[in-house]
Amino acid sequence: MIENRREFFRVSFEQSIGGEILTEDGNSWSIDIDDISVKGLKFLAAQDLPMDKKIKAVFAISEQNFLVEGSIVRKEGQTHWFEYGVAFALDQAMASLLFKELNFYQIRQKKGQHVD
Repeated sequence: MIENRREFFRVSFEQSIGGEILTEDGNSWSIDIDDISVKGLKFLAAQDLPMDKKIKAVFAISEQNFLVEGSIVRKEGQTHWFEYGVAFALDQAMASLLFKELNFYQIRQKKGQHVD
């Protein structure tokens, strides 16, 4: 039996949602986000970013926009894309808001309702 070691639930999207990564040096790239939890997210991008790179992720869940800070903690090379794992550095207020929106999204998803 596989043990789920995650502290928070993770929302996987049926279709990736769009987002953006901003780096400290002022660069930005469009990304495709596969899943998100309160602790981090998984995304795909064409850019080869270094491990431990500090970033800001911009995305929207339902109609709520987010700008969150984090670091790249996982990287896997694909053919023309890289898959990254980002660990968030959130304060309590932002973590609570993200948790609430992810929970609402997941409930609507399970009920078969259209989720943006």
